[in-house]
Amino acid sequence: MLKGDFLMKVIGTYATFEEGGQFLNIAMTYYDGDLYSLIKQQGRKGLSTLDIKIISYQIFRGLLYIHQLKIAHRDIKPHNILYKGKKIAICDFGSAKILTNEANLPYICSRCYRAP
Repeated sequence: MLKGDFLMKVIGTYATFEEGGQFLNIAMTYYDGDLYSLIKQQGRKGLSTLDIKIISYQIFRGLLYIHQLKIAHRDIKPHNILYKGKKIAICDFGSAKILTNEANLPYICSRCYRAP
């Protein structure tokens, strides 16, 4: 389990059985919302320059940590950056991959955030 300062904190996991299927549930730390919602909430005023610097620094530190572990997130977008006060956490590692010498698919990411 990843335990970086700027990554979503998982408290625990448990399984439930419903309608003949087994489901994995993840309990995590509560966050106020995601970066997309925060940006939309600010409207035309936007985030302050200081807030943008603080958020960017934390995102880059979180990415540095996972990249040092040879993990690529592959779906960084405002919806996958959670915040609580001034602290952020990267979440949704569903598309993440441990980097090896094998070829990677170039189209693993959300379409709206894909490079041209």
